[in-house]
Amino acid sequence: MIHQLWQASREDPAFPVPGENVATLMSFIEHHHNLESMGWGAIRHVCWRGTIGGFVTLHVLEHGLFPVGMRIAECGTYLLPEMRRRGLNPRVKWETVRLACGDFAVDWCVFVVLSQNQQAIRGLNKLAWPFVTTVARPDVNAVQANRSNAPHEHPMTTSDGLVHTAPSPLWTRFARWQAWKTQQEVVVFALHRDSLPQLTPPPFPAEEDHRKPLSLFCPQL
Repeated sequence: MIHQLWQASREDPAFPVPGENVATLMSFIEHHHNLESMGWGAIRHVCWRGTIGGFVTLHVLEHGLFPVGMRIAECGTYLLPEMRRRGLNPRVKWETVRLACGDFAVDWCVFVVLSQNQQAIRGLNKLAWPFVTTVARPDVNAVQANRSNAPHEHPMTTSDGLVHTAPSPLWTRFARWQAWKTQQEVVVFALHRDSLPQLTPPPFPAEEDHRKPLSLFCPQL
């Protein structure tokens, strides 16, 4: 399956793993398996109709931008070009945040997207989830934050029954740090774990038959 994934992704400019050969991808996968053994991350492979369709990753973040005790996972999803526009993305995103909030007990899931990646931004906006969304440009002062002045977020339930969170200095600092790190404008989408019970799980694509899988994630490769 790893070789299948590598071959299918070689011509895709959106493929998030840099490198010139399959060994780079194998090292990337092994790194995430090691993270999971320590409780700090994971990789899951997306399968659809018996073939690999992409993967998702998560990293549990802990540094001076967050209050002590707050667990935040940076989540990423990748679908091969032939797996896009099939309605898989909402379900893949859903299973990723469930993995992060369930198995890794994080408080927040964040997706960090470059502003130029309009397709990914449209996909996240289309979910209509109660994200806290923050945009930031590169700034050399973006990393000047510490635990003592990073405030806690306070989720609140509004009339639509969903948990929302007002923008705060925490996400402004985190977005500026990400922009500084990448030296590109970024959009940060943050979702609090308390929102999940209020959301309707996205359905599997309509083309799936009645034998729906419990998950789009394959067994570990």
